[in-house]
Amino acid sequence: MHMAHEALHENLTPGEPVSVKDIARLAGVSPTTVYYALRGGGTLSPHTRERIQQMADELGYRPNHLARSLRTRRTGMIGVITSSLESVNSNRAASAVRREARDCGYRMLVTPIEDDFQDEVTATEMMLELAVEGLVICARSEVIPERLEHYRRLAAERTPVVFLADVPIPGLEADSVVVDNLAAGYAAGRHFLRQGRSRLAYVGMPWHAESHPWASERLRGLQTAAAEAEAGPVQDLRCDTPPNAWRQLGRTAVDLHFASGNGDRPNAIMAANDETAYGVLEGLAALGLRVPEDVAVIGFDDLDGCRLTLPPLASFRTPEQALGAEVMRLLYRRLQDRHTPSAPQQVRCEPVFVARESCGPTG
Repeated sequence: MHMAHEALHENLTPGEPVSVKDIARLAGVSPTTVYYALRGGGTLSPHTRERIQQMADELGYRPNHLARSLRTRRTGMIGVITSSLESVNSNRAASAVRREARDCGYRMLVTPIEDDFQDEVTATEMMLELAVEGLVICARSEVIPERLEHYRRLAAERTPVVFLADVPIPGLEADSVVVDNLAAGYAAGRHFLRQGRSRLAYVGMPWHAESHPWASERLRGLQTAAAEAEAGPVQDLRCDTPPNAWRQLGRTAVDLHFASGNGDRPNAIMAANDETAYGVLEGLAALGLRVPEDVAVIGFDDLDGCRLTLPPLASFRTPEQALGAEVMRLLYRRLQDRHTPSAPQQVRCEPVFVARESCGPTG
């Protein structure tokens, strides 16, 4: 058999992959028999199936998925367009979708893009040209009119698409899975209020509403909790610092609003994210204020550094696994029922509260 293999290789064009016909010629069977042996099915004997599989392995045969997809019009591929690979949240979400896609029998093709609209359009067109069976778009927080129109065109395509976003996308009628930041902000407020803390505050930046709507949703949730408990208005400690200078923002906010020693100063702070909360903790420590005895603090994102702060920072973690499961549930529903139109669905996944010392007692 070894000599037969060598003879077969001599008759092959160098660099050409081994085909089903090559294996059939060596085994003395039809290409159909080889197909059934390698793919399952048919009424082949165990001996024949094992012999053909062994030949395929020794020759280094690899299935031609592209040719198969041209015949069946099925690629088994799902395209995911996400932000830069440097984005931790984006990577986690893509990983969650990948696990769920694998469990549903699909492979995933990921294309990371920078914050450039034309780059996103090009990546989407490439995915469609590769005949992916479905698309997952990790949508930007700030949806400019051109991007919204692009998303609407995608939703009208024959290829099923699901949008994964930090917040609902206004004006888009399509299947989507969003992080329920509103519910998380509300949960933070309820936690503070249960401890008898009535002077709630929020630390963020003035430009959140335009470029980071997720932060505005968190603030609205906190305000709703305070209003329901008649605890008075949430103190807005937002201040101007360079864009994305989160840690500096937290420190500056404390310096501006706490240094006077005013008796009405907050006894509970919800920060826009963990980086901002780090700065808040630094500022409070510099003023000799104890956390959580004097001021309780909660952040968002549950970064690794939360465990290392003094005291450890309580935070909300994005529910990546739940997001991935819901994205694939919606997409799989569309893939299995392509020809039956149905109304788009929006699913909200609430962040998970990770209690640590900075937030005070949880009982």
